[in-house]
Amino acid sequence: MAAGLRLLQRGCTKGDEECAGRLKAYFQGLDKRALRHAARQTEMYHIFREDFEKLKREYLHIGPATYGAALEALAPGGNVKFMRDLWGEMLEASVAPTIYHYNAYLRACAEAADVAQAAFLLKSMRDHGVRPNARSYMSMLRLFARRGDEANAEAVLQSFLKDRHRPDERTMNARIMACGNYAAAEAQQKRFQEGWGVRPSIHTYGTLLIACIRGGEEDGDAAVRVFKRARRDNRVEVDHELWVRYIGAMKSARRHDAVSAAISGMQADGFTPDVPVYAYFLQSCRQECKYPDDEYMAAAEETLRMTSREGDLEFPLLTELYEMYADHGMVDKLEATRDHVSSTMMRGESRRMFDAVKRCHEAAGRSPEAVAALEPRVSQHNAGSNLPNYKFHGNVLKPPRHKPTQANFYRAPLRYEASGWNTKQRVDVRDIGWKEGDDMK
Repeated sequence: MAAGLRLLQRGCTKGDEECAGRLKAYFQGLDKRALRHAARQTEMYHIFREDFEKLKREYLHIGPATYGAALEALAPGGNVKFMRDLWGEMLEASVAPTIYHYNAYLRACAEAADVAQAAFLLKSMRDHGVRPNARSYMSMLRLFARRGDEANAEAVLQSFLKDRHRPDERTMNARIMACGNYAAAEAQQKRFQEGWGVRPSIHTYGTLLIACIRGGEEDGDAAVRVFKRARRDNRVEVDHELWVRYIGAMKSARRHDAVSAAISGMQADGFTPDVPVYAYFLQSCRQECKYPDDEYMAAAEETLRMTSREGDLEFPLLTELYEMYADHGMVDKLEATRDHVSSTMMRGESRRMFDAVKRCHEAAGRSPEAVAALEPRVSQHNAGSNLPNYKFHGNVLKPPRHKPTQANFYRAPLRYEASGWNTKQRVDVRDIGWKEGDDMK
């Protein structure tokens, strides 16, 4: 009886709770990293929509718990478009959003660093009397941290403190991540440790290294100190991610020998270098490469051969090699690489790769007409007869878009006039931007 009353007070039914539980179980078995991968994300979302429609037909009346579980499950992917579609459907079903729904949507905005959508949500929260909680503030803090916006991150933190929330290690890490150099990051770390007794964790050392990456050459020595401090700290254990960020800091400090030494040290610690590590190495080679076919160019080409999997090259690494060839106008090598890519790989060139191709031909003295006539390469495995019609969508070369059908993609209208909501409304971030002392009320 009491459990039933609690469900009714929350606007849920037993069927709604059961449906929400099935959705949560559905997403627990999925790879969270796959949710962040653009191609897999779209595929998984279509599958999710089909299963979600089946659940809706089975339970008939679903409510806030089910929509909350769906939004929460999609939030880590950071795809604001998917969240907006589901949000519009929820409003069409006359389900009023609660702080739980807002927080899930704000988390997606933080993952995507989408200030405009987050600003719209905050305005909606104010207009409808929904009071933000600690999770709301943390999402906004992470959003500005990802963008390196220290002023707005500090304003959010002040609102967080004004509402009498106590900072913890996650709050400290998010605030540090917004800093643009090590000096500012170190000051924030001391502030949290002395003011609230927050001790650094392995993630704190990682965020300090991110600040060193942003600081560039000036923070090279600071990055070395942070990494040594992490290794001496008995409370933490250096992991793969910290090695990657340390290598990134050495690359930003233009210390190629230190990058090579760090990769060797990483392997000695039992970690296997992955694509981000080798991408930093190739970027470091590019910084040091002064002439075509010098030792750094040879090292980059050897690294790419070593990391290829049965002839299939990793695209982030291949992009760095394109850039190196473009820097020195090495058209012959670049075109040979392009031939290999189009004949053996399952993807076409990215926009950045194609821009490097054009820059390489310009550096080699080709005429503007010849450069303008260049076309991006598409994989011969899936180009088919649509090859001339491929276009860039963002950074990715894709075939012509086909309008999705109702059978495989449900897109609800984004208006719900009855409750005064209009998710198509455009909000100017400057009108509701964070100001000193703003508490989101």
